[in-house]
Amino acid sequence: MSAVGEVADPSMGMVKSTAIIRDDDGIITVSSDNSIRVWLKRSNGQYWPSVCHFLTSAGRKIKIDHDSRQVFIGQESGTVQLFELSEDLNVLASKRVFNSHDVPVNDLALCKKKNWIISGGADGTISISEIGSGVKVSDYRCTIVPKNIDIDAESGVLFCGTSEGSIILVRISSDGICSEVNKLQGHTSEITSILWEPKTNFLFSCSTDKTIMCWDIGGKKGLYLRLQGHQDIPISLSFKDMSLYSIGSAGNCICWDMTKQRSAPPEWTESDSCEICKGPFFWNFKQMWEEKTMGKRQHHCRKCGKALCQKCASNQIVMPKLGFEFSPVRVCKSCSESVSDADKTSLAKMTSFNRQCINIEIDNTLSRVATINRNKSISLFNLEL
Repeated sequence: MSAVGEVADPSMGMVKSTAIIRDDDGIITVSSDNSIRVWLKRSNGQYWPSVCHFLTSAGRKIKIDHDSRQVFIGQESGTVQLFELSEDLNVLASKRVFNSHDVPVNDLALCKKKNWIISGGADGTISISEIGSGVKVSDYRCTIVPKNIDIDAESGVLFCGTSEGSIILVRISSDGICSEVNKLQGHTSEITSILWEPKTNFLFSCSTDKTIMCWDIGGKKGLYLRLQGHQDIPISLSFKDMSLYSIGSAGNCICWDMTKQRSAPPEWTESDSCEICKGPFFWNFKQMWEEKTMGKRQHHCRKCGKALCQKCASNQIVMPKLGFEFSPVRVCKSCSESVSDADKTSLAKMTSFNRQCINIEIDNTLSRVATINRNKSISLFNLEL
């Protein structure tokens, strides 16, 4: 990673969201002080604001259409405001206000094929509005609050990452009517980011459970694989040149080579006793009484999925082909012996920004990363591993 610059203004509130400008070396930010700022890199290498507006309520999410220079701001009030950025990047003109929600906006998705702006609200509502006219097309109430959304414009399927870890698939018809068609279960806690990759038909998701999932949506196979390598919480995803980039809250960036052959880990079996030594687990009172022995805690072999006691799962190895990078995981003795040194070769690379991040924006076209840091600054890096 190579540093590009730093954006900092002590008078600015905590930055909530940022968008990278492709036309020039600049970014757009929204902050808790209700401001929206356009920052451009000057000849001295420092970033200075070329535009500073104050909204009626704080912005929470930015979505930018780089072709038209339209900038959408999802706000605390529930409205979505449309601005247009001038060619010289010195004017940000307000064009339209969409009364999408009565509660804060969690995320935005742009469907250029239909000319729609789609927003997910904190009350679980998905709102769809026509950009040109400002007319609301439809509302849809999800069963669980969507924290992150992305859309496959070709099929009209909206992916909603939820607060409980599931991903709801909502099909949007040509006239904007929504219907829930599927729910993907894999994470155990809140989704922090989702990413639809149309070229591969893969859906990527990451969560506060520190796991990254790759779902084979196009092949209709459900869960494709699970990637585990973050010690921090992954909060942003990007896909470029068959590599998946995941960046965590401590500034750790992992590049996963998606051309390598991987497979999903096995399902865990459930048993009342260890499947190797046959010793009872601590809830198996009958066997504990009969054998006059203390119950053991249940573990699992990450390669075969067997339910084991600690002694029988004492071996620990890395298994990159099953998604277990960097940190060794428990396996049984026979599985440990079956994994060769070649199978332990890493399929990913890690680097660090050395920043405590609350949010991250990645632009694939520029290979540029903007990290929103806990000290209210924004750091920009070139995405290179």
